[in-house]
Amino acid sequence: MTAEYEARHRQLLLSEATSAIGRTLDVEHTAQELAEAFVPDGDDDLVPTVRV
Repeated sequence: MTAEYEARHRQLLLSEATSAIGRTLDVEHTAQELAEAFVPDGDDDLVPTVRV
């Protein structure tokens, strides 16, 4: 992968995540949205840690 490709991929991921995450103040729901955005194929081993 080239640096340009990686940068575009990161930008696309961040853009999609921004539109899908944080539409509610419910911490559990937002954590689920985060998990789905960064592991879209549904990896069951992902455990998000939220620090408040």
